[in-house]
Amino acid sequence: MPTDPQQPRRGRWWAARDHVAASRAVGTMTAIGCLYALGNGVVSPETMGTRPGGWLVTGISAALVGLLAVAMALRPRRAPAVGPAALAALAGGVVLLLCLWTDDASFGAQIYLGWPALFAAFHLRPRAAWLLTAQAVLADAVLLGVLEGPVGVLRDTPAHLATFGLVTLLLTRSGESQERLLARLRSEAAEDALTGLVTRRAFDAALAARVADGTAQGLLLVDLDRFKSVNDSYGHPVGDAVLCTVAAELRAACRAGDVVGRLGGDEFAVVLVSPDVRAGAAGAGDLADVAHRVRAAVARCTVPGRSEHRLSVSVGGARVVAEESVAALVDRADAALYEAKRAGRDRVVQAQG
Repeated sequence: MPTDPQQPRRGRWWAARDHVAASRAVGTMTAIGCLYALGNGVVSPETMGTRPGGWLVTGISAALVGLLAVAMALRPRRAPAVGPAALAALAGGVVLLLCLWTDDASFGAQIYLGWPALFAAFHLRPRAAWLLTAQAVLADAVLLGVLEGPVGVLRDTPAHLATFGLVTLLLTRSGESQERLLARLRSEAAEDALTGLVTRRAFDAALAARVADGTAQGLLLVDLDRFKSVNDSYGHPVGDAVLCTVAAELRAACRAGDVVGRLGGDEFAVVLVSPDVRAGAAGAGDLADVAHRVRAAVARCTVPGRSEHRLSVSVGGARVVAEESVAALVDRADAALYEAKRAGRDRVVQAQG
């Protein structure tokens, strides 16, 4: 079955579910965190610790990470695919180093170490989310181990692990469920439930994309002749079976790279793709040949259970003309289809051009 060329693919395990949203979120969160670190150093200098240069180290670190964060928040589409996960991991590492430098193992510092895990659980896929959660828990253990020893680790790290682990579990499961639902909705929007062909919306998108990239060779509009009489005489279940039969014949008569769609009711359409973009297409590139194959294939079919009632289609075709708009291409094919029906149906008419 032809696929919708506009449908997005599932990304790599370290890529965000929604790259733009994740880039904006992590950039904004990190920038706010950097501003907080700088402001906190001004308002509460004692939080910079007793080591010399505490404020300077904090200021330089916050400024450098903040610049990266602002760039990602303002230009999310230009960020690399690994950017959101990498920035969250970098920010978590910098927070740990600053906490160690300023001897800060307070509850607030420990919570601050966990924000990359919260971001990851919401925006990243499970493997990346669990890696950042593990980083946050490990950072907490390192901080407490260095500043307070094993007692501090045994006191606080299990709670840190339980809290962020549970949050990661719940949010990643929810995210996976939502992603499956969105994939199913996209599939339903792109695939006709009865025939398995692409829907009108998906077909229109495919046609526009093929014309834009120069791979569209032509357009066929196909109408099932006198379909109303089939429904009226034999009922809608038989009519549905007829539509499925015609759809199957269309798929078989067209080529592997062509896009076959059901526009609605008894109306079908085919985007013929230039043979040089597919293997094995030599000799099958003529629009008229494909159109006549479609007509002949349907003409061999009958209404299921009614061998005396043969099926037929009218086909209007139009070749793609250089610099022609999609609307103009459709209008020419539609005019050819009208001429085929006016001339008696069960025939192919190709538009001039």
